[in-house]
Amino acid sequence: MSKDRRKNGIKKPDGRVRPRTAGLKRLVATGGVIVVVVAVGAALLASRDRKPFAAPVASAPIPRSEGKPEVQRLVGNWVRPDGGYILGVRTVDGTGHVDATYLNPRPIHVMRANASSMGSTMKLFIELRDEGYPGCTYDLTYNPGDDTLQGIYFQAQIQQRFDVVFLRMKGAGS
Repeated sequence: MSKDRRKNGIKKPDGRVRPRTAGLKRLVATGGVIVVVVAVGAALLASRDRKPFAAPVASAPIPRSEGKPEVQRLVGNWVRPDGGYILGVRTVDGTGHVDATYLNPRPIHVMRANASSMGSTMKLFIELRDEGYPGCTYDLTYNPGDDTLQGIYFQAQIQQRFDVVFLRMKGAGS
C-alpha cells in the first residue's frame, strides 16, 4: 500500500481502502451531544432564574409568629431607599430565629437571620450567601421612634462597611 493510501484511508482485510470518515463522524456526533447538553444546562439555569419568587410584597399578608412580643415589631417588609433593596421579615420565633428574604431586585439567599432584644433595644442580624454576596451581613437595630432598621452593611467582597437604613413598607401585612 502506498504512503498516500495510508494517510487517506484505512486498509480493510480484503485489501480495499476505506476513507477516514468514521473518526470525523464520531467527532461531529460527540460535538453535537456536547452542544445539546450545554444548551439544556443553560436553559435549566435560565428557567431557574425565571421561576416566580414568593417574595414578600406590600400587598401580601405576613403571618405573625409566636415569640417575644417586642421582636415581633421586626416582622414586615423593609426597603433600603438608597438602592431599593427589600428585606422581608416573615416570622420571628421564640428562640430568635428569623424567616427572612432579601431582594436586590432578584432573590438573594439568606444564610441565617437572628433577632434579639436586650431591654428596649431590638437587633436583627442577616447573613447573605449567594453569587456576589459571599458572607455579606447586615447588623441592624430597630428604632421605634421612626419605625426604621438602622445599622451596618458589611460588603464581604470588598471588605467594607456601610451605614444603612431600612424603612418599613406600608401596606397589608407590613
